[in-house]
Amino acid sequence: MSAKGTSSGASRDLRATAPPGATLLEDENDVLGIDDIGSEWVTVPEWKKNGKPQTLLVVGMTGKERDAWEDTRTIEKRNRKGKVVSAVDMHNLRASLVQLSVRHPDDVQKRVFALVSVDRLGNQSAAALERVFDVARHLSGLTDQDIDELTEDIKADPSGGSG
Repeated sequence: MSAKGTSSGASRDLRATAPPGATLLEDENDVLGIDDIGSEWVTVPEWKKNGKPQTLLVVGMTGKERDAWEDTRTIEKRNRKGKVVSAVDMHNLRASLVQLSVRHPDDVQKRVFALVSVDRLGNQSAAALERVFDVARHLSGLTDQDIDELTEDIKADPSGGSG
């Protein structure tokens, strides 16, 4: 559909319906060339170095990173009736997102925590992990509803669980 027509072929000027003063997207480079990944500094009182709380750089995920993360968090289980259902692997969920999102302050492309450190990271304070997880989740556009949607099959079938 173009700005001067509709998918049915009827001609009308759609630009007239754009919000006044809006900057209209006309070229993919207007989006693909911008840095739209948010970041935020988070101080974690539980994680002290030389007696002082450490401050971490938390960076939101790209679309590809989020899809890959969600894919690694989704598992298939058989419920008590033998039906295969999808579920979210909640094991170290927070630690895995923190691992992806905490970046080196001098090189935003470099992760502070290695992938192999997720299990050890999960042994840290739940309050500290939650603090960082909440910021990473917000920066990546993840909501409670997103987690709910990932667990929809389990909720729809109360016999849930493996067995």
